[in-house]
Amino acid sequence: MKLKLEMGLVQCRISREEAQTLCDDGAINETITLPGGTGYVLAIGTMDDLPAPQFAFDHTGPNFVFYISTEDAKRLASEPLKKGIEGAFEQGYFSIEVNVKDFAPKKKPNPDSL
Repeated sequence: MKLKLEMGLVQCRISREEAQTLCDDGAINETITLPGGTGYVLAIGTMDDLPAPQFAFDHTGPNFVFYISTEDAKRLASEPLKKGIEGAFEQGYFSIEVNVKDFAPKKKPNPDSL
């Protein structure tokens, strides 16, 4: 699981295996340490019939929580996506993105095609 923080943007990237765990268990979480040593607990949960992804930040503790629909979680576990799922919250934008190319083994170029 990867977390990216920028001004107005919180982006979470998960592997296909993590997406499958999300489907099976309904939630995944992990403690992520960012440069500078700050640790954040990042959690992703599923909800039935959720119209758009939702995001919350618990200011009492370093916790980021994303919710996506159960249907989207199933799709993320089975389909490689380039742009992922995007949504918005009042203070800015966030996206939950699964890009299987980031996790898949790199293909070696075919010497015959060079």
